[in-house]
Amino acid sequence: MNYRVLIPALLLPCLAFAGQADDMANRYFSDKTLALNEQEQTALAIGKRWQTGQATSKPVAGRDGAIN
Repeated sequence: MNYRVLIPALLLPCLAFAGQADDMANRYFSDKTLALNEQEQTALAIGKRWQTGQATSKPVAGRDGAIN
């Protein structure tokens, strides 16, 4: 008889937390697309140039044989 009351009482908080997951995601993630300002767009352009290797990314011999 005690198990009939104990098991649902222990499972009830788990169900309550499962229902709040969607609400929590809606609080932190937005459906709106944000517009970047000019400085942010310039920073992304610099990062893309560095990734492609166009900005003088040739290796240089450093001290003690290290490659920089």
